[in-house]
Amino acid sequence: MAALQALGIDTIALDVTKPESITSVKAEIERLTGREAQYSHKQCRNV
Repeated sequence: MAALQALGIDTIALDVTKPESITSVKAEIERLTGREAQYSHKQCRNV
């Protein structure tokens, strides 16, 4: 993680089992990008 931050890449911790973590990450993305985070479970797929 420190190596990514040294390159100027922001990292965000996400616990997908906790709704409050998902809400927090969405808010952080909005803060960092200045845009509303628009995600749907339909956009996600198992890889």
